[in-house]
This record gives sequence, structure tokens and C-alpha cells, in this order.
Amino acid sequence: HQIPETEARSLILQGARGLAEAHHAGILHYDLKPSNLLTSEDDEVKVTDFMLDYHRYVGSVPSEQVYEMMEFPLYMSPEERERNPLTERSNIYSLGAIFYHMLYDQPMQSIGGERLPPPELPKDHQISESTLEILDLMLAEDPDDRFTDMDEVVHSLEKKALGKADPLEISLYAGVVIVLILSLGLM
Repeated sequence: HQIPETEARSLILQGARGLAEAHHAGILHYDLKPSNLLTSEDDEVKVTDFMLDYHRYVGSVPSEQVYEMMEFPLYMSPEERERNPLTERSNIYSLGAIFYHMLYDQPMQSIGGERLPPPELPKDHQISESTLEILDLMLAEDPDDRFTDMDEVVHSLEKKALGKADPLEISLYAGVVIVLILSLGLM
């Protein structure tokens, strides 16, 4: 089912924070898919199953058979499909694919990796421009066109939070207003 944008952003933000911490420790996720983002009763997201490097375990199995057996090809980055080394940007793509699935209630790509056209959304379930911009950066085909690291994803999700102003921008504007008031009052 479609997850409301605010809820989806919150869940993805928590997942991005967990992945950022893992990346800081030098750990990549080799099997990122929705079932590896667990949610507690308090809606706290936990990223699980970091240690599976599927290439190590199924390298001798034909890829078509692997894709039939497993859910995660729906969330694989293009470079992973081509069996190139994974990077932090690969995890960004996979998290973006999960985010897309939450928002549109369908994967953005087929098991074979072909991009599917986005479904038409009901009028009461539109997606904001800021979320679409974040998705575009997470889901770029070329890793160099994605966010540089998971910290940037976290920052972008926090900064462009729906209906919330950036606290730094508020303090800067407030500072300017106070200086103007003081300077006018002192004249």
C-alpha cells in the first residue's frame, strides 16, 4: 500500500541515518531491500542483514535464477547489476528504490532492471517537489550523478522536511532582522 509522503520520508531518513553510521564504520549493505528495514512498535527503523554479499554465495548460479529467487534485484543499483563493485552510492540508489516503492506502491524497476513508468497517483497522494528532487538524486543511473554520500541524503531529507523551515535559515534571518531593528533604533 502507498505510504503517505511524510511517513515515508521519516522512515527513509531513519534508514539513511543508520546506513550513514555503517558507512562511517566502513560497512556497506549488500542486500538492501524493504525487508531489511525493520520498524519497531515506536516506528523506529533498524537496518538489518548487512553481511550478505550475494555475489559470494550465488556467483555460480545463473543471474536469471537468482533474480527469480530473491526480492532484492528490484532495489539493485545499475552498477550492482553489472557486477561492478558496490560503493556508498550503490546503497543510496537502493534506499532510493525503496523510497520510490513506498511512495508509488510499486517498484520503480522490474526484476530484470528495466525502469517502469511511474503510476498515476490519486489526487490525495501527490508527492512534493522536494521529495521528487531527492528521489532523482538518489536514483540517478550514473553513480556520479547521485548524492556523494549517505550524509548528504540525511541532510537533504532533514533540510527539505515537509512544512518545516531550516533552523539555520530562520536564525540567519532573525539575526538580520534584529540588526536592522537595532540599527534603526540607534539612529
